[in-house]
Amino acid sequence: MILFAVGIWVLTTGETQPNDWILGLTILSLLGAWRWPIRLFSKRDLRNSFTLACTEWVLIALTVAAASVIAPIAGALMVPLALTLTAGGFYNFVVWQLN
Repeated sequence: MILFAVGIWVLTTGETQPNDWILGLTILSLLGAWRWPIRLFSKRDLRNSFTLACTEWVLIALTVAAASVIAPIAGALMVPLALTLTAGGFYNFVVWQLN
């Protein structure tokens, strides 16, 4: 999350300013990344949390792609969150299937 936040900072303070839709997508991705673990671990809603994880993964992938066009270092800083979400989503799917 910290690297993602630093990526947002790099994206917004660079020479080329991003469009408003890229910033909105970035903020939406960050909020979704905070919401998904809460849904999984506190509510124990495995099916809906997996759906949320898949949606969040697509949002983060779009954010990384859009940020990489404007500032490649910002896109690279956002990749660890995508990898973490991939591992967490896999864990979510496996637990859901085992229950």
